[in-house]
Amino acid sequence: MGAGGVACAAVAKSNGRNPLGWFVVGALTFGLGLIALLILPDIKKQDAMQQRLDDEASRVQDALDKARAIAYARHPDSLKETGGVVDGEAVVSELHTPYQNSNWFHGGEGVCIGPMPFETLHLTWLAESIDGQTLVWRKGMEVWVAIDDLEGMDTALDG
Repeated sequence: MGAGGVACAAVAKSNGRNPLGWFVVGALTFGLGLIALLILPDIKKQDAMQQRLDDEASRVQDALDKARAIAYARHPDSLKETGGVVDGEAVVSELHTPYQNSNWFHGGEGVCIGPMPFETLHLTWLAESIDGQTLVWRKGMEVWVAIDDLEGMDTALDG
């Protein structure tokens, strides 16, 4: 009777279970408790596996949060839903910066010129080397756009 209790207590302790409770079970069931312990899963192994899964989930969530912030920064229209804030932090997109704070490219007739600061683009506009139909691009834009199609760009260039 006592041997069954001692064996159950030893196995229970190694499996992360309560050795005192299992001593009583083993002593009263004449070894059937030992069989039950051998069938039950090891709590220490389960806890270790759960910790690894939690760590992996945390790493995946962090990577997802970074990817989401990058995507929001690249696509500022999606920021309208969040008011420009992602995970409590303001997201600054290249497209949200004023025209004057960007480097620009302009093109026409198969030629791409740039990058150039806005001031150079402004001088090119004033020299009438480019006009409202000239295609321009800056970092963050998905496609080249005519100057006339960028809201306020002609005003910024005139100023």
